[in-house]
Amino acid sequence: MEKVREAVKKIREKGYLVSPKTIDMLKEEENPLEIVKNIEEKEESSSKAIIEPEDIEEQIKKNKEETDEKPKTKIKGKLKQIPSKEHEKEIEIINKDISKESRSKGEVEDFVENFKSRYNKIYKILRSRGENSAVKIENAKKKNEKIKVIGLITEMKSTKNGHVFMKVEDPTGLMKALVPKNKKSIIEKTDELVNDEVIALEGHMGNNNLFIINNIHCPDLPVRELKTTEEDIAIATTSDIHIGSNYFLKENFENFLKWLKGEKGNKRQRELAGKIKYLTIAGDIVDGVGIYPEQEKELELTDIYLQYKQFKEYMEEIPDHIEIIIGPGNHDAVNKADPQPKIPPELIENIEELPNVTMIGSPALLKIHGLRLLVYHGTSFDDIIPQIKSASYENVKGVLRKTLKSRHLHPIYGEKPITPEREDHLVIEKAPDIYHSGHVHKNGYDKYRGTICVNSGTWQEKTPFQRRIGHKPTPGRLPIIETKKGKINVLRFDQGLNEEGVKEKK
Repeated sequence: MEKVREAVKKIREKGYLVSPKTIDMLKEEENPLEIVKNIEEKEESSSKAIIEPEDIEEQIKKNKEETDEKPKTKIKGKLKQIPSKEHEKEIEIINKDISKESRSKGEVEDFVENFKSRYNKIYKILRSRGENSAVKIENAKKKNEKIKVIGLITEMKSTKNGHVFMKVEDPTGLMKALVPKNKKSIIEKTDELVNDEVIALEGHMGNNNLFIINNIHCPDLPVRELKTTEEDIAIATTSDIHIGSNYFLKENFENFLKWLKGEKGNKRQRELAGKIKYLTIAGDIVDGVGIYPEQEKELELTDIYLQYKQFKEYMEEIPDHIEIIIGPGNHDAVNKADPQPKIPPELIENIEELPNVTMIGSPALLKIHGLRLLVYHGTSFDDIIPQIKSASYENVKGVLRKTLKSRHLHPIYGEKPITPEREDHLVIEKAPDIYHSGHVHKNGYDKYRGTICVNSGTWQEKTPFQRRIGHKPTPGRLPIIETKKGKINVLRFDQGLNEEGVKEKK
């Protein structure tokens, strides 16, 4: 009633009388003061003296038209302090983008050139790592003394007697090799090898041109100090959002967006939100359509364009000072083979018009504030994990280390597809400072030889397929890297942002 009195008072101050019916009408309105504030003052020449209900209806209409005409601006945050705003973006894409440069026709010659490129690149890495005395395989067959060779594994198996037999080749020839069963430490090394990777073998030529292996050397990363930045900023890493799926954790993901805007979390968590300068998304941003049999039964959105439209709307919610780096995955509407091109701009309408979006392929090597950031979806992980003892779907850091030790993101040919580019873009030529992957829906963290490794989990709850195979995903967990400290934090959106604050991964 007080608001009505104030509204009537305003009308009278403008020189009008108010009819009883108008007062009754104002009583029905939620905000009568807003309605009458724009009523113009009565002019002396005007014959109108009383404000009637029809005048109020006319004013409501005018107010609505004015509101509709005003440009709608999104309120993108409530953070009082945003340190990351003080720093300009520094993003440089180092590796080649095959989105428009692919020349592969999938012919035999393309595959041959791809493997030659792999061999030559890793050969150079091994020689720079101390294997510069290695000889060619065609020359190794002529020597009896201790020698080293660098070759690509074409076959590997355990014999009935407990030895490990393998075939390796280089551009000059093929060689049979054996790790004797009494060399237990070397046998253990073979547990971590997979077909098609390039290694250095140390040993001697035995009978029947069989090379006896005394040691095995992987290209591996050099031992380095963890590199940090002068700027006190942070990188939020995520992947496998799976928008469109019935199992997409919409509420958790939207809470993540609210946290980025400072609308969620305790003091420590909000302070961390203010440091976020970059958000990297390592693929599978949508669930896709036709990815596996009868997928449509598990989809909330069965139109791929609607899935990407929803994704773009979410990206528009992110404050402009946060740079968003978006890569593809096997559920996205791009070539499924590695290396993958960027998601085509026509799928996500005008996404690149957003000033804070950078689209990348997979893999992508970027330079951010002096740090080398490697982003790879992780499609090959399904092939590598069953082949080595140090990795499992529960222990994802094992497969992250394996790809770094091999210096190759997709070493096994013949399982998940590889596009045979004339140059192998999957070799890790430069040691990354940060390595971000996804795909397996399981969070994993590691610091290995100066590289921060993160597998970022998912925003999709356990699917029927995952239940059948016993896979335990870790949805709703957000890894964040503070680059000045070289520190990994994890926010638990699956449990809500509670008073426990931020979990740090050592």
